[in-house]
Amino acid sequence: MRAFKLFKAAAFLPSILQKVSSAAIANTDSLLAEVVQTQNNHTLVLQLDNSQATFNVSCKDCLGLEDADDALTFEFKALSADRPCGVSNLILNRQQLNQNWDGIQAFGQGVISTLPEYAQHNLSLSWESSCLFNTVPEDGINSQGDDVAQVLAVTIDRIDGKDVHHISGFTISFKQLSPPRLLRLAGAPDLTASSPVNAEAWRQPPVDLRIESLPVAETEFRKQLEELQTLQAEVVRLNDLIRAKEALISTIDESRVGSLKQEIQACETLSCIVKAIGRKTKTVCHDVYTKINIYHDKVMDEYAHRGKFGAQKPAHISPSDPKPESSNFHPTKPAGLLEWPSSTPSSTSDRLSNPFSDPHDSSNDYFTFSTSSGTRHIVASLTALFSIVILACFVVLRRCCCTERRRQDRRTRREERRNLRMYRRAARLQRWKDWWHGHRYPTTDYEEKRRLIIEQEEILEQAMQREIAELRNARDVVESLVQAEEGRANARIQDFRSGLDTTYVAESQWEPQPLSRTSSLPDYRSEAGNTDSPEYTSEDENSDVVVDGFRGFVPSSGSAHWTPDSSVIEVSPRQSMETMRISEEARIPGTPSSASSVEQ
Repeated sequence: MRAFKLFKAAAFLPSILQKVSSAAIANTDSLLAEVVQTQNNHTLVLQLDNSQATFNVSCKDCLGLEDADDALTFEFKALSADRPCGVSNLILNRQQLNQNWDGIQAFGQGVISTLPEYAQHNLSLSWESSCLFNTVPEDGINSQGDDVAQVLAVTIDRIDGKDVHHISGFTISFKQLSPPRLLRLAGAPDLTASSPVNAEAWRQPPVDLRIESLPVAETEFRKQLEELQTLQAEVVRLNDLIRAKEALISTIDESRVGSLKQEIQACETLSCIVKAIGRKTKTVCHDVYTKINIYHDKVMDEYAHRGKFGAQKPAHISPSDPKPESSNFHPTKPAGLLEWPSSTPSSTSDRLSNPFSDPHDSSNDYFTFSTSSGTRHIVASLTALFSIVILACFVVLRRCCCTERRRQDRRTRREERRNLRMYRRAARLQRWKDWWHGHRYPTTDYEEKRRLIIEQEEILEQAMQREIAELRNARDVVESLVQAEEGRANARIQDFRSGLDTTYVAESQWEPQPLSRTSSLPDYRSEAGNTDSPEYTSEDENSDVVVDGFRGFVPSSGSAHWTPDSSVIEVSPRQSMETMRISEEARIPGTPSSASSVEQ
């Protein structure tokens, strides 16, 4: 039953510790950021980083509300200046506060609006500033003085054009030399603050009236830290008690149950033997797990303690001091503070009692464990040595078991896999490109281009047909010219040549050639074995028809216009060496050859 209660308490400890720690951290952060005080019946919110204060000023029956005491919120900020006094460098409700200086005093008045976060009102204010010197200088504000401060008294005259029947306002003293700081604040305008009687109380205010936040924040922080250390010590003590109780319960259970051999001998069925083995295995695993957790918790707690507090020994709470309460807020320094012990060992009175631990064991101290530096060095050395041995064994096995051929094969397979991935990536990229271009450029463009190409092909085909027809006409013209030149217009000669061609074809067993694109062109094949041009004399002798009208003409030996190869000289359109065979005598007039040609 007692063990069950301990386990239940340990289960709730982490949640309790987390809540207390979060509360301590939240309180500490809020104190470091801003300090809230209640002073002279008004609330002050001080920001230390820029000498700015936000506070409430009571104004009875000023806003016409049902509350007996209305309040106005002001935001005051003192900016740094090169002179301690005589400079108007103040901000009130985020508006510049103008002042007219006359010696060591300044006066001013104006309308200031309330903060945008609150209800909007127009405040008619009047203010008075004075310089507070340690010793009043003879030359006024021209002397810097030893310790100079300023005091500002602000009076609320009207709100939204309505007069204020009760005196309302505030008074604040500050220093403007860098860094600027606020000294004292009062919730009512004090026009006598600059008098010699009260000036020192505003220039050097007493502790209870001074705006000081550092001691309050530091005290609260130390309180919260002290509570956190106490709770952590309680957690450590409870963990030790839980481990000791678990060890005691395990010992009692082992002595009660006995060994595994005895359990097996006492069993009569197979299921009983299996259950006994399972229980023993569970007990052994639990013992191993418990020992590992104990060592791990101690090491981690020691590392956490050293990382937070360094190499110093942690603080102890004095037994004579009462336990601090986090709910109470004390602006003054409490009686019981943290005591930082010396290097001597702690007395037994500083330790929490533990009935299950050795009195000489230092694990009962707060955040102190028994792991020595020598043991840590040995463990680190053994770990490094073990790592080096494992690495050396791995290198040796790799060199012995892995040959160069196998490494080359692996590199080859790796290269193939890389190439395959590259090809697949390129294929995917190409598919994406095709899909993208397919959506951007639809098939209508392709059909339009195809139609234009077909039309162009039709035009080219028609042009080619016209060229072929022109070639055929040219062939007919050339054929007629050749027939006129050679004198082969006789039908009998044509029959004779056709007979010769037929005889030649029959004798040579001529085989017809397949049709081609040039089959329509004239055939210029000559007879086989006869490469010479045909003679005109043989045909003329056998012919009885006179073609050119000069059948019986025999030219004289001196004529230069006669040629044995052609009967048409002057009218032939084709120029050749035969048609242009004219002697020089025929060109010169008066020669016999030219005269004979003229007579003819």
